Amino acid sequence: MTDNTDLFDRALASAIALANDQDTHNTSNKLESNPSWERKKDILSVSNSSLEQIPWYRYKYQDSAPGSSTKYLLSVLGPRYDPDLHSGSASQDSDPNDLPVRCDLVISSDKSDGSIRSMMGFWFPKKDYKASEYTDKYVDEYWKGLQRDRKQWCMFDMIHATIPLTWDHNLPSDSEAIHLVLMATNPTEQEKGYGRRLLDILKSVSDGTHTPVKLTASTDDSARFYHTSNFVEHKRTTLRAGDQGDSELVSMTYTPGSLATYTNRNVQSHAILTQ
Repeated sequence: MTDNTDLFDRALASAIALANDQDTHNTSNKLESNPSWERKKDILSVSNSSLEQIPWYRYKYQDSAPGSSTKYLLSVLGPRYDPDLHSGSASQDSDPNDLPVRCDLVISSDKSDGSIRSMMGFWFPKKDYKASEYTDKYVDEYWKGLQRDRKQWCMFDMIHATIPLTWDHNLPSDSEAIHLVLMATNPTEQEKGYGRRLLDILKSVSDGTHTPVKLTASTDDSARFYHTSNFVEHKRTTLRAGDQGDSELVSMTYTPGSLATYTNRNVQSHAILTQ
């Protein structure tokens, strides 16, 4: 992974600017339907001004091509520390830049009313990160803290349940990877290429910084979608969900410049991540 965040910032800003200059391309690959959309429809009508009111939201980059109906917003999520979670190690006034993990959100929204078309959330460890000092529990509690601070916004409802599953200690490159933890598209805007454009942004950053990308897909259809973008399956995990039945999650990795191979396995999986 790149050893400084400035290089990552430049790569991400460049990739977003490039995406703004490209025409949206159609795709026959439908993104996975996120169950949270049905219960949390208010996220689809959140305006940019509302986003600015969220305490852990900060604009880092905003741009749109002349005449384009799509704009991309890059934010750095800087949550306020919760002393109850990090007793003795941080205070309420701690700088988000001191966190061992950085979180970013890229949003594709309609220029006219600010409504959200698609969004992508990811995180990566800071350059001074040490694997032995960073645990699944810390990541899990970190995102729970985000969830409490989010107030009226609801995009991270299920992320804290997903994060530990993306943290695979068996992969030596895991501590130096970008972790894609959210990819969602407004159901009324699916199959128009918006989600794929966001994914292309992250792949461009991966290629430019020589940093692999990891994710966990919750359905075979979703895994196939990522396969078409050169993600390779490396593990399946069974998630016990009580009365809702078991679900199988697919861990996948994008290696900069690599070609994907994917073996279709006829596994019926309708995963709904629960706390």
